Amino acid sequence: MPDVNPDAPKFKLEPPGSPPRFTPGGDRFSGKDIDFASLSPQAEAEPTIESGIDLSGKTKIVFAAGRGKTGKTTLLRWLAEISESRQGRAILADIDPSNASFSRYFHDVAKPPTDHPAGVARWLQQL
Repeated sequence: MPDVNPDAPKFKLEPPGSPPRFTPGGDRFSGKDIDFASLSPQAEAEPTIESGIDLSGKTKIVFAAGRGKTGKTTLLRWLAEISESRQGRAILADIDPSNASFSRYFHDVAKPPTDHPAGVARWLQQL
């Protein structure tokens, strides 16, 4: 079995005293010059930013969905209060079957008569 030295280099060393393969600034380099700038991606034009849709005077529907304790009810309360302070008309609905906390803050909050998903979907379509 041959001796295996884990510290031994994995490549063949040049004999002592031989000239280096490459010397910076030396004239021994005989390879092709490469234009690295031509290899970089071409600059793209800035995209045109579209203007938003003007929803002034149009009906808006806002849904809030997601994990609990993330501020959905707080956001919806704020939106409802802002709408009311600007003499807006808001139809408020609470469809959360497990935590109907939104309906505790306002009068006349609509709620579906069922907590079954198909029934809630039908109720929302009629709303």
